[in-house]
Amino acid sequence: MKHKFLLPLLLTSIGVLTLASCNSPANDNTHHKDDDDDPEIDPIPDPDPDPDPDPDPDPDPDLDPDPDPEPEPEIDVEMPAILHCFDWHLNNVKSNLKNIKESGFNIIQLSPLQPQKSPQKANWKNQWWKLYQPLGFQVAKNNENVLGNKDDLVSLCTEADKYDIKIIVDVVANHLASEERSKTDHYLSSAVRDYEPYIYDNNLIHHTGFTTDNDVIRGDMGLVDLQTENSYIQGRVQSLLKEYVDLGVDGFRFDAAKHIETEYDTEEYKSDFWKNTLDVAKEYYKTKTGDELFAYGEILGNPGQGRSFSYYTGRMKVTDSDQSSEYLAAARGSTSKIDEDYDSEVAPSKLVIWGESHDTYSNDWGESKDDDLETVQKAYFMQASRRNASVLYFARPNDDTVIGDIGNTNYLNKEIKAINAFHNYYGTSAEQISTNNGFFINIRKDNGAALLRVRRSETTVDVTGLKDGTYKDVISNNTYTVSNGSVTLGSQDYYVLIDANEDIDITVPTVELNYQSTYSNTQNVTVNASGARTITYKINNGAETTLTGNTITLPTSLSNGLVTLTVKASNKIGETSKTIQMIKTNTLVGKQLIVYNIDNSYKYFIWAWKDGSDGSWLTPTTDTGNLIGLDMGQSNMFIIVKFASDVTTPDWNKKINQTENIRFDHQFYNYSDLNISNS
Repeated sequence: MKHKFLLPLLLTSIGVLTLASCNSPANDNTHHKDDDDDPEIDPIPDPDPDPDPDPDPDPDPDLDPDPDPEPEPEIDVEMPAILHCFDWHLNNVKSNLKNIKESGFNIIQLSPLQPQKSPQKANWKNQWWKLYQPLGFQVAKNNENVLGNKDDLVSLCTEADKYDIKIIVDVVANHLASEERSKTDHYLSSAVRDYEPYIYDNNLIHHTGFTTDNDVIRGDMGLVDLQTENSYIQGRVQSLLKEYVDLGVDGFRFDAAKHIETEYDTEEYKSDFWKNTLDVAKEYYKTKTGDELFAYGEILGNPGQGRSFSYYTGRMKVTDSDQSSEYLAAARGSTSKIDEDYDSEVAPSKLVIWGESHDTYSNDWGESKDDDLETVQKAYFMQASRRNASVLYFARPNDDTVIGDIGNTNYLNKEIKAINAFHNYYGTSAEQISTNNGFFINIRKDNGAALLRVRRSETTVDVTGLKDGTYKDVISNNTYTVSNGSVTLGSQDYYVLIDANEDIDITVPTVELNYQSTYSNTQNVTVNASGARTITYKINNGAETTLTGNTITLPTSLSNGLVTLTVKASNKIGETSKTIQMIKTNTLVGKQLIVYNIDNSYKYFIWAWKDGSDGSWLTPTTDTGNLIGLDMGQSNMFIIVKFASDVTTPDWNKKINQTENIRFDHQFYNYSDLNISNS
């Protein structure tokens, strides 16, 4: 889908300024891989591969042997803001979900999680490429990947669901780890044999050296190209995708997608790889969740000579790297021209665009590696203002970042939050892009605009198409007046102007609660919420009640014991819930013992007895992390015994410590006030 008009020139007082474009790679047919420039390939002796292997053992996948003769029609899909948590450990992603949601991101992209080549916790510059040389088609376990394992992934996906954030993973299917025998001779790494013995033993690759014909879907340009037309390899990739879905993943980015053939390629090269991998995974995901799986493929430059983006866009989004390059150049203040068309000429609903990506920053040839974060942020700001397309923010590491750690946190900047809110709010609404007086301008509908100063200029800007009225800048909270298609701005570079009468939310609400952890009779809980349209609360298992004001009064009729309060704040973007637990201490209820202020990194059991009788172990029936509770029965004495967290059956020989003997004469005990004995 092509737009009907070109982006006007940026006018300045000294002449004509136009936004930028970067030249395409010198040879559009060059095989671009994330790790083509890897200088570290280890030599090993020749494994003497079988020269005549059986190429098709039955891996028992759901394979379709008959390719379709024509590309499938394009379909509309969601257009999220994606945060690429590049080389973050999964636990670091999990601990930052709240911040990520509040910055307006709907999807998190993870780096590859397949077993990697020689995992090592070291500076990211020397390690990142190893993630793109996987050893097999399964999710890493134990110490097979420096970014985490299956359990970490399940935990992350479970927590992300609470924030309505989708998790997608970068999948490497075009190649596996390689080794260099000579400057022109590459083979599968011997370590691949431990994970994919059939692929290794039968040497299921296309070449054992560099090609000279620039073959985009069969070429070895530093990493050996797998026989992706082979049903066994298709089955292994299908198995990987299903495994990810089973662990809670919501979609995929396919590395080097343009280097994997489709059913629409020429007779010599075509195969049903994507039908037997991605299409099966999409159906599998929908069966399990009822939702649509999100997927996009990396296509740097163009898909190759004689090939079309449409080969891919019937089943996934694709990247428009040339268009992204142009916006990056514009952010630098270049005087080259950019127009409103997408360079790929693909419908924007099928595109992923960015200010920079891990390719443009991490590779030696990367075009953004010398740009500062401010320049990249400007490029992202312009891209995220666009309609229909999905936009990706690359969370780049710092020079000294260790792989697995978080580098810069610019994704939390107020400018990013504001433009993401603008992107999410206006969605498919019409856009009108123009440039004048040093500003990039994108007017959405007739009541909102994103403006970026890319060069020093006058402050009065032509915003013809934006209706007259008062507008609020959601970045600075200042107000501006639009009159007769003109607005006078301030000194800052970024503006997100929304009609003051427009009903828009910028980010998900935040909630903080002020309360006492223990109380008698009643107490007031103060709710401090920001950005909420409605606030509801629920006490224990009671009905959900709408809050008016900012105080929740706990009724005196509540039973003595543990009181759970859940508060939910909602707006048009999403909701935030906060749950607290308190202890009502005014009366003793039955024989319930409650111990609070415990350390939730340990396990606790109770040794209980009645005066003059033998004791026995009691297991807590309530365990909230910092509080345990149980019924003491006829016992009137007890000891609290601490164990390691993995202990499931108490054993005196495994204890860490214990309290002194305690008489059970009231219900609530503060663990931090008790005397501890190591005997």
